[in-house]
Amino acid sequence: MAHTAPAPRELSLRAVLTAVGVALIMGAAYPYVVLKLGYGPNISVVSAFFGYMILGLVALATQVSANRFEANMAQTAGTAAGQTGFMVIVLAAIDMLNERAGLGFS
Repeated sequence: MAHTAPAPRELSLRAVLTAVGVALIMGAAYPYVVLKLGYGPNISVVSAFFGYMILGLVALATQVSANRFEANMAQTAGTAAGQTGFMVIVLAAIDMLNERAGLGFS
């Protein structure tokens, strides 16, 4: 009888907490970076990098290695938070411009 390995964890507390951490970092940093530089680095790659770092540190502390599903969750959360944070700033800027008389946006 062959022994099969258990299925990898797809949704774990570690994955959710890492995703929230990456989302906080990217949501706060990405809009600032885009406004300062005038363009944004590839947000998906940066989110994957931060997720890998956080999961690696947690794996060192707990002696349980992460898997690709947990890393994917962190990358997705970071990408969504960074893009959402940037779009909120763009929409706020458009609303501020609409309040000024004579700009012709309204």
